Amino acid sequence: MTERRKFFIHVGYPKTATTTLQKRLFSRHPGICYLGKPLTGKLLDIEYRMLNLDSIQFAHALPELREMFLALIRQCPDDRNALLSHEGFLRATRYSGHDIGRTAERIKQVFSDPLADSLEVHVLITIRKQVDIIPSYFFDSVSRSPRQFQQFLSSSLEQPQYGYFPSLFYDMVIGYYSAQFGKDRVTVMPFEAFMTRREDFLKTLAGYLEIDYGTCLELASDGSYNTKARSGSGYRLTANEYVLDMVNRYRPQRTALPRLLRQLLKRIPMKNYVFAMSQADRDRVQALFAGANKRLSEEFDLKLEEFGYY
Repeated sequence: MTERRKFFIHVGYPKTATTTLQKRLFSRHPGICYLGKPLTGKLLDIEYRMLNLDSIQFAHALPELREMFLALIRQCPDDRNALLSHEGFLRATRYSGHDIGRTAERIKQVFSDPLADSLEVHVLITIRKQVDIIPSYFFDSVSRSPRQFQQFLSSSLEQPQYGYFPSLFYDMVIGYYSAQFGKDRVTVMPFEAFMTRREDFLKTLAGYLEIDYGTCLELASDGSYNTKARSGSGYRLTANEYVLDMVNRYRPQRTALPRLLRQLLKRIPMKNYVFAMSQADRDRVQALFAGANKRLSEEFDLKLEEFGYY
């Protein structure tokens, strides 16, 4: 029987150093056949079909999706395992009505027979403390208004079974992936280990991906993208950045206006907007997810208590 090639799929979460891993490590390591992100061409089409098609349309598209993935993987050298990294699979608002559990099922369907005869799928999930990921998610995916952030946080704490919060019960979400692929095929790595124990994180990741650790260390030993967020304090945004963001949102065409505004606003002292939780709200969020975090930590031997998850 021919030995199956390993195919690694990194599904997120968003705001867990995904951009840094994608740009500094996955896309540059010579031991990885990196398929994306950023997504272009066929991969962009694959993403749309997997996340946005209804069930009937997806069933019709499934044979073609398998062929598209096979074509991409055939381009990989025989001595490299393929890797796809895309945090959109675990972003509940990626498309209207995006169901992250359904996406897990669809990934499983795509890589079932006949692809299962030649590919062994392994799933990597990176997580982050809920008290830190919530303001990052809101800033990046919902709004850049601090007042709206407080409204979002209050309503989410009042009804945590709706909206974004259910996706942060990590034990349930990762348990669902384990049910689809098998627990031995799912690996969980905390963002906090990447930030505070970088060498250990990269050594574990290198062993998991079967790539050279020294090269990992050289490529991603320090620095990160998206550095506005500060652990424990949410996002900080100056008023001029806020104005520029609003201009870019409502004038998406490339013009000289944002550049001129930036030059003008730099000359004017402006206050900071802070996307942060009060200590009382942090305590409520931590209490809400503590049980789920403890169960996940015990199930995957993650020692999350060392990073303040519960």
